[in-house]
Amino acid sequence: MLFPSIGIMKLSNRRQTTLPSRRKQEVEGKANEFSSNNKKVMIVMQKRNIRLVWSGIAFFLFAATVLLLSSQPQKERMLVGKKKFATPLEWFEDEKTLNKVGESNKNLLDDDWLDMNLHRLSHWEFPHKEWESYVSKLVRYDDVQSVLKKTPCRMLEIGGGVGAFSRSLLRSYDSLSEFTSIEKSAKVMEISRIVNKKDARFRALSASMEDSKGMRATIAAAAPDISSWDGRCPGSYDIAIMSGVLCYVGTEDLVRITLDNAFTELRVDGLLIISILPKTRESMRSCETAIPLPMIERISKTLQYEIITTDDMSKWGTGNQADRYLVVLRKTGKIGESSCDHTE
Repeated sequence: MLFPSIGIMKLSNRRQTTLPSRRKQEVEGKANEFSSNNKKVMIVMQKRNIRLVWSGIAFFLFAATVLLLSSQPQKERMLVGKKKFATPLEWFEDEKTLNKVGESNKNLLDDDWLDMNLHRLSHWEFPHKEWESYVSKLVRYDDVQSVLKKTPCRMLEIGGGVGAFSRSLLRSYDSLSEFTSIEKSAKVMEISRIVNKKDARFRALSASMEDSKGMRATIAAAAPDISSWDGRCPGSYDIAIMSGVLCYVGTEDLVRITLDNAFTELRVDGLLIISILPKTRESMRSCETAIPLPMIERISKTLQYEIITTDDMSKWGTGNQADRYLVVLRKTGKIGESSCDHTE
């Protein structure tokens, strides 16, 4: 009986040692399985978190871009009233505005109507008295007056529009012997011709102010109506003016080209008056580019001119000119051609 009891004891001991080992293996297996599942869950969570992070970054960039674009002046489309215009040319050629001239342009032959409304066709939204004040302020500076009042004085207006500025100046200064208006829009230019057709000193031509060859060729090819008209030649003009138009070119390079074109037509010591220059992007409003004074100074290093007058237009009290200014520039050296065939 001894041996069977010993066998039973050994079997019992084997069961005691085997059962805990199996349980341990089961626990370890479950633990490993849990750990494996946990790792899979963690990997899934990490991937999900990465996607959420990238989604957040993408949303942030999108929101920042929208905010940036909404905070900047609209360059591609200008909002005027409730109507949008893709370009400045569309704005100035707006039929709703130009149709105010009446059937067969009859209003353009009425001086009283012109006094009250002509400048409004170019979107100068203030009364006639204020308009005349604005024109007089543009040329009030001593350097300008000394040239303007000296007969003969030839003036070139770049971006002449419907002829409101030329009409006011021609009526105020008999010393003006010739007045040439350059306007990109042929439709708008035709209005200026009708308005000033009684004044033999006035000539309107169609050309783009940033098109060097086109502008020079247009002026050179113009047939004079009066014997003294020599405006076809480079360096012919005593004063040039750009009233609220330079800011409609799109880049600094185009600003430089436009200034170069203007100075080509001026004689040495001739004056260029430029108004409504936005100091900042915030003051651009309908303009295409900001033109701070450092830009004008920077361009003067390549073009031969000096800045003789700067004026803060926010103090003028005419229209919304906050953070805008005027400069008067003097041509100091040779720019463009110097000779011209005066033969007819």
